[in-house]
Amino acid sequence: MKTFLSRRLALAAAATGLLGNTVFAAKPPSPPPPAPSSGTLVLDHKFGGNGEENFGLTVAPSGIVYSSGTGYASDRSGWHGIVLASDNAGTNWTTMIDDSPPGVSITYSAGVVSDAAGNLYVGGVAFDETFAQSDHWVVRRSTDGGLTWTAADDFDMGGFSGAFDPPTGITADLAGNVYVCGVSAVAGKLSWTIRKGTGGTSFSTVDIFTMPNSRPEAIFAHPTAGIFTVGYGDIIIKGKASRAWVMRRSTDSGANWQTIDTFQLSSGKTAHANGIGADSLGGLYVVGHAFAPSPGGDASHWIARKSSNGGASFSTVDDFGTASSARRLIASPNGALYAAGVTTTSGVNHLILRKSPGGTGAWATVDDYQYPGINYIEPRSIAVDGSSNVFVGSGSVQEGLWVVKKY
Repeated sequence: MKTFLSRRLALAAAATGLLGNTVFAAKPPSPPPPAPSSGTLVLDHKFGGNGEENFGLTVAPSGIVYSSGTGYASDRSGWHGIVLASDNAGTNWTTMIDDSPPGVSITYSAGVVSDAAGNLYVGGVAFDETFAQSDHWVVRRSTDGGLTWTAADDFDMGGFSGAFDPPTGITADLAGNVYVCGVSAVAGKLSWTIRKGTGGTSFSTVDIFTMPNSRPEAIFAHPTAGIFTVGYGDIIIKGKASRAWVMRRSTDSGANWQTIDTFQLSSGKTAHANGIGADSLGGLYVVGHAFAPSPGGDASHWIARKSSNGGASFSTVDDFGTASSARRLIASPNGALYAAGVTTTSGVNHLILRKSPGGTGAWATVDDYQYPGINYIEPRSIAVDGSSNVFVGSGSVQEGLWVVKKY
């Protein structure tokens, strides 16, 4: 049972082509030597030595940093949903919640978010250890900095047990509404799903998107342009299904949604959007990966795209690597943009952090990091505090990992 969640996630990853060596089928040319690893490892979480996974990071208005994920208990009581907190920029961490109802495993896969008032929300999936009950989305809420938590949402994902990818993203808008993205079953088919918690407490489904083989990977509340979700789905090109980078938007607090972008770097070649954010001027950025032909076969390019008009149009601002995938993006108070992702060299995956000074300068790699003894590391979360300290949280589906680096 201890590896059950990792197996679920690994199978989903292999199917979608987002994780592991399945992303990069062609052997890329030898890359230049990596830049020296930078940053400081401020968290290396161990949960009884039996498995852990990182999924989320946020910084509250108080300046406290929160990291969320899951760990498998040594007493075999299942997967526990966990939130850690640091009130000194990552130097020390305290467990704020260890969620483990009897007979139920929980993983906080959607991540953790703070609203403008400092209320905290953590979301993920709960599944019955005996598989007798269907999987549920769960959201927990704290109004006291993580000292106590209450149930904010418990959503039946559609009658299946142990068959779902977990929820993938959580965000809060300036009005205090909370949005969670993932998949649920509608008429027996898995569908891109968005749920909204009005005021963070009253949750309902506000979007069911039925594009074939679609899944949202991240959700973001832009301060002026609306609520955005990004992921992937199949479009039809010359009568054939082709995987595309997909973006949807609501301009009325989730009441209505439209698909505003389907992107491929090369027509008919797979593309996935993985993360989304904005700069201090309101510019919108989406990061992911997209395949294009290259010598020896198709190669996956790390892609960052920008919109200066609320998503009406985009241009590519970073096209990096031929065995790479951008995963998360954040803007710091000093105006710099950071994108975290992964690149593969000789079958080993590395965390890559790239930076654009002021949000306008050329992108450059500022970290190339491999956790000792781990062949696969995946950046899953990114956050920044008021002092422009950037935090990147990473995990490993195959091997179990929960680490946070500070830059």
